Amino acid sequence: MDTIKVAVVDPYKADIKIALVNESKARFFIELTDESQAEMKVTFVEESLADYKVATANKSFQEYSKFESLLASAKSGVPSAQFEVGLCYEEGDGVKMDKREAFKWYKEAAMRGHARAQNAVGLCYELGEGVAENKLEAKRWYQQSAQNGCKEAEIHLSELGL
Repeated sequence: MDTIKVAVVDPYKADIKIALVNESKARFFIELTDESQAEMKVTFVEESLADYKVATANKSFQEYSKFESLLASAKSGVPSAQFEVGLCYEEGDGVKMDKREAFKWYKEAAMRGHARAQNAVGLCYELGEGVAENKLEAKRWYQQSAQNGCKEAEIHLSELGL
């Protein structure tokens, strides 16, 4: 999908009329800029009157692109990428927030010995986020993470009190 720099102007000065739509319906992405740097001048109208349907090219689009490249690495078995994909799903960073999917990716990385992912799996079990709450499983993952050098897991382990 292409990105066009545009300035929002009075309807009488506009080169093109556009409607903002969700990303899946967009033909173009726009980046808002000042009028002197714009490739074209636009005005916003309702969808039925628009010359083009566009979505704004903002941080979420950039995050989505970052997420897609991380996902490719994660699928090829790179533990650090799997952990990062889990973070993206947990925080809704570049992708729709999904605690179950976050847990799945944390666990993939944790099974490959990623200490921070092991801690994240423990936290998911402790809080019941993306998986059924299970304090004993949380303890087991925290212990494994702590053995692999994660200081945060040591803190969680001491706070868990089991």
